[in-house]
Amino acid sequence: MKQLDGRLGDGAALVELAEVENKDMQVLYLDESGNVHVMDSATFEQAVLPPELFGEGRRWLGTPELAVAVSYFQGAPVA
Repeated sequence: MKQLDGRLGDGAALVELAEVENKDMQVLYLDESGNVHVMDSATFEQAVLPPELFGEGRRWLGTPELAVAVSYFQGAPVA
């Protein structure tokens, strides 16, 4: 566990750093429920992600062979 010692005023606060894994992925398709099917460009592992994960960028998800970066925290996609 990595921690960052930050000083706020007179006290010290220890903050645990989040270990985030970033993966380059390719959008394969959108299913009828709107979920985004992606494939890891390095391992070819596939995942299904909710469209909300892409925020305003969701409008581009129909672009053929779109490359996206997906961040994972504790095995779950977060951004």
